[in-house]
Amino acid sequence: MENQPKFDVFLCHNSKDKPEVKEIRDRLKQFGLRPWLDEPELIAGGRWLKLLQEQIIQIDSAAIFFGNHGIGRVQEHEIEILSNEATKRELSLIPVLLKNTIEKPKLSPLLELRGWVDFREPEPIKKLFEGIKGKSIDIYLQELGIKRKFLDQQLRDVEIEIEHVTSFLKKDIDPGLNAVLEWLNRRQDLARKYGNLALKKNPNLKQELKTKNELELFYIEIDSYLELILYALLGNDESLLYEPGIPMLADDESYQFSSSDIYRNTFDIIKRNIPDFEDSARCKLEAYIDQLVNRLLSE
Repeated sequence: MENQPKFDVFLCHNSKDKPEVKEIRDRLKQFGLRPWLDEPELIAGGRWLKLLQEQIIQIDSAAIFFGNHGIGRVQEHEIEILSNEATKRELSLIPVLLKNTIEKPKLSPLLELRGWVDFREPEPIKKLFEGIKGKSIDIYLQELGIKRKFLDQQLRDVEIEIEHVTSFLKKDIDPGLNAVLEWLNRRQDLARKYGNLALKKNPNLKQELKTKNELELFYIEIDSYLELILYALLGNDESLLYEPGIPMLADDESYQFSSSDIYRNTFDIIKRNIPDFEDSARCKLEAYIDQLVNRLLSE
């Protein structure tokens, strides 16, 4: 049941009215809704009653269709389940009169008091939509437009970031730096390992960070500065080490270490534990670390 898709509305109907109900289903789909109809949702040869019950107990609204064919046997069972569900939780039940209906059927008080949708009247699909979503189509489309603008902006931001990183990767990189870059890709482990070694020299600071629930932030910040070094090496551009507001934690005034020495101690330990890279690559990495530390201590 957890893997089942979420539907917006359950379409309860007499199978003899299925052609007209299918047309209504297709129109609802045009508005972006996902209606549940027993075709093709019911798996051939499956336990249809169990599937029906599973959908009914998790759906938020149900349209109950009435036509000149009356209430079908299966539909009668569905209405009973829906009515029971409506007494237990907030479930929108929407009685719907189809085009071929001559007069309203006699229903239980639970259904009779609900707002009817009459397909013999103009623009009934809008009224049905409002009953399903609890808002007009115009408001719904306006909200979707706002969400789309937000998602479009997020997509543009991601595309800019991809272009930014890709431009780094396309630049000529000293082959000797490949091992350094691979080592820095383990920066989360490096930050935690060498950050802990630095904090061992200052147990009071470590306890203070724990008390303020900022120990993880310490590891994250060291990790983020290592990432900054990685980007500077990828782009062969040391000016990236001085970009303001990078990492973000550097701009968080509520988060400050008690001692700036922790930066130097941590990166001194990292420098002492740099693997045996080529001399040029090692010197470049050490130089970038020194520049970054000097920036941190001067801010």
